[in-house]
Amino acid sequence: MHHRFTHLAQYRNFRYGFISTPDTTSTTPIAGWRSIRIPGHIFWHHPETRVEVFAPRTGATVVLFGDAFSTTDESVQATLDRLLSDVDDARPLDTLGGRWALFLITPETARVYNDAMGGRSVYWRADGTVASHAALFEDCFGMTTDADIERFMRGTLYKGRKQTKYLPGDLTRFAGVYALIPNNYFDLHQGTTSRYWPIRPIARTSLDGLHAEIDRYLSALAAHIVGNGYRAVLGATGGADTRLVMAGLMRASVPFETFTSGWDSLKDAERTTIAKLVAAGALPHTILPDLARGDFVRTALLNSSGVGGSSATVEWFAREFHDPSAVFLIGHGGEILRDDKTPFHAFDPDLWASAYGRVNTGVEVSREDTAFVHAAFDGFFERAHVAQAEGHGVAPEELYYWEHRMAMWGGGNVANAFDAGMNTIQGYNSRRLYETAFGVQARSGSRSRRMFRDATARLAPAIDL
Repeated sequence: MHHRFTHLAQYRNFRYGFISTPDTTSTTPIAGWRSIRIPGHIFWHHPETRVEVFAPRTGATVVLFGDAFSTTDESVQATLDRLLSDVDDARPLDTLGGRWALFLITPETARVYNDAMGGRSVYWRADGTVASHAALFEDCFGMTTDADIERFMRGTLYKGRKQTKYLPGDLTRFAGVYALIPNNYFDLHQGTTSRYWPIRPIARTSLDGLHAEIDRYLSALAAHIVGNGYRAVLGATGGADTRLVMAGLMRASVPFETFTSGWDSLKDAERTTIAKLVAAGALPHTILPDLARGDFVRTALLNSSGVGGSSATVEWFAREFHDPSAVFLIGHGGEILRDDKTPFHAFDPDLWASAYGRVNTGVEVSREDTAFVHAAFDGFFERAHVAQAEGHGVAPEELYYWEHRMAMWGGGNVANAFDAGMNTIQGYNSRRLYETAFGVQARSGSRSRRMFRDATARLAPAIDL
């Protein structure tokens, strides 16, 4: 039994992953991976990676990796047709939810976009090579980790991050390999990034308008789960974000299962809340046993490219959910909707660098580490073209939390790690949803946890606790 699971864990290295190279680039593909060849480009992908290829007109091809669904009445195909009708207008992508990467190849251009949150991580280097996991640059191209980055990871500033470990800016452990930041695309021919959102002032809306958009989004997510025959699994906690996703599924009569990890370490109040939630919703629920960190945790660490931590929950996922249709709906993205973040007051890389180190209060940090973080955010501002976002109605702290923290940690680390056990999709992942939240004209604090509770009460009163 142990040897069978060890083999399975190795099979899940870079699960749901892919690489893309110019057809002139030499690479060593991973055994068992499948290929797609388009003039000028070669794609390799894990056998479990969901992939669709659209070629609606001569010379134009879209390669879509992962889960994408429309949050409107328009089909995904129709959305891609609109994108292809004007490749310089990326607004059609605003209505796509899910976790995906999209390659757009025409005779004139070759670009890769990813989902709104950056939940499907994409990493690039200037020669046009792209991969879903940073460590694929080591496995397939023989790159070695950068000495300066490794030194930083041994320092107190990085180690002090505890549960939310991720590198500053858009860095990876490999020099010259960067994360694709949300709202930017990477040009495979030019080896550069370009920002495509926001390009105009965000439209004003109301709190009622945001609630309506939440309803539309969750209905679309539920339809995606049903339409693909997915078996939904969610974490039962005392928090509000995942509970609202549960409410959306319940409203659509979509069955799901729940689990709670670290039960003995939870406070009595949270255990009581979870027990009430499970009873009120009549939810199938498992309290996870204490699990040793074994083969799947090691795979999860590889999938996060050795940057993030990894939960023993992955071991349980892998052992209990052999069905490949199982999907973990993680509550990430809800934090982007809330307006309870510490204001920055300016689009300033030094402020973003300070925010990265803020979790380390009381920890002595070397000047070298401080300088490293500030240099990382200088590079981030350049490659993510942050200055272009200013003046459109997005607060700098909102953009920091979305484009840096959630993309680098939630997508590049957490989701990639959990994939080793179960396919993972973020609960709130839509640019249209985020933009609607940013446009709310109401008093500060209106987009709070209370908002999530109000929405839960409307969709599934039984679990409004």
